[in-house]
Amino acid sequence: MKTDVMIIGLGGVGRRCLEFLVREPSVSSIVGADIREEYGQGVVNIASAGAVHMGYYPEAKFVRMDLLEDVDKNAELVKKINPRIILNCTSMLTWWAPAALLPSEILKPLEDIADLGPFVPLHLRLTYHLMQAVDKSGIKPLIVNGAYGDAVGPALERIGLTPTVGMGNVDSEVAYIRMIVAERENLKPRDIRVYYVGHHFNSVWMERGGEPVDPPPFYLKIVADYRDVTRQYELAKLQKDAGRMWGGDYGDSLTASSQCKHALAMLNDERILTVAVSPNGLVGAYPVWLGAGGPKLALPDDISLNKAIDINLGGQLRDGIEEIRKDGTIVFPDNVVKVVKDIFGFECKSFHVTEVDEVAIEQKRKFDETVKKFRK
Repeated sequence: MKTDVMIIGLGGVGRRCLEFLVREPSVSSIVGADIREEYGQGVVNIASAGAVHMGYYPEAKFVRMDLLEDVDKNAELVKKINPRIILNCTSMLTWWAPAALLPSEILKPLEDIADLGPFVPLHLRLTYHLMQAVDKSGIKPLIVNGAYGDAVGPALERIGLTPTVGMGNVDSEVAYIRMIVAERENLKPRDIRVYYVGHHFNSVWMERGGEPVDPPPFYLKIVADYRDVTRQYELAKLQKDAGRMWGGDYGDSLTASSQCKHALAMLNDERILTVAVSPNGLVGAYPVWLGAGGPKLALPDDISLNKAIDINLGGQLRDGIEEIRKDGTIVFPDNVVKVVKDIFGFECKSFHVTEVDEVAIEQKRKFDETVKKFRK
């Protein structure tokens, strides 16, 4: 028997994905997995009871899963559950942790030149182990990766372990763009199609209100009720306006909505037009048609794939990654290496995907020591 959806990691985003999907009529069976057994079972119980209140009765179960345990053990678990779709919601460091745990003046030198890129080892490690287990399981689930897909997806693609597609990041701002344009055009958001090419850093730039002033590279085309209205909008300002609609705890719900949207599109073969991170291992986000066959690029005629890739490579550099080489080596710019060393005492110019355990353990140790120093 197949399980419709397996959610791995029941933290802020994973827990909300579970809450959404137990209320989705097309989902009949869900398994939630987490290393924290008592916590994870409680999350599944609460979600299931809430679904009953609203008249939904999916089969929802919990399993304990430690992605750092023996890969054969996790492969057997994945094979036994046999999910059609896996939602990866794991990370060693949630994206907002540096800004929440460190004084702004300490973090500012890094924020001036990068964002999530320097922390890629902490987002890559658990996903790497998950993909090893999936590969060894012998089954072929579709995987929506929630761990910094702009970099993690292409890094894993280099070694043949790429998740199907990512979510969130600029896709979250695209929802706001559709809302803003719909109001101005006197339409519904469903009538607005947005074709966006851009990296994770683009969403950071939007949420910071356009600071620094120079926008990262992007492509944006807007179609309102079959009319191309792109030229009617100041595109940089439109993105800033979308970024200002972001806020606090709401972010996890929005991110989870993007992840569930992509999961349901593939589960039900909806073939939706969406903006997806790292489709089939590409750097950054692209417009795609998404259904049971995975993502298919939906680039408009006025932008080539090579141009779209160049745009995302430019955003990748702004995010703090110099290069993801064809052999799976991730390289950081010298100025980013220096600032990370100055702040955290952690120095890493480059590492290979297969070296991520050692690198991530050391980076997390240095990060925790730095937080402890400033939170006495």
